[in-house]
Amino acid sequence: QLTQAEKERNEELQRISKRHRFADDLRDQIVRHEKQKVEERAAFFDEGVRLDEQARLRRLRLDEIKTQKLNELR
Repeated sequence: QLTQAEKERNEELQRISKRHRFADDLRDQIVRHEKQKVEERAAFFDEGVRLDEQARLRRLRLDEIKTQKLNELR
């Protein structure tokens, strides 16, 4: 049969183990959250680049149409 001191030691070891697991889980959660934020920022940036390219292509098309119309009027 375990003595009282051994029981207390086992309980303390279990508490320590539980705290370590909790801390590890918390760190993992923080890392996942940070990775998600990085991915969201990258997606936001990529969307901005895509929209800029679309706007540039629209301007090019409009300039081509404008030049064509001006040439037709001459």
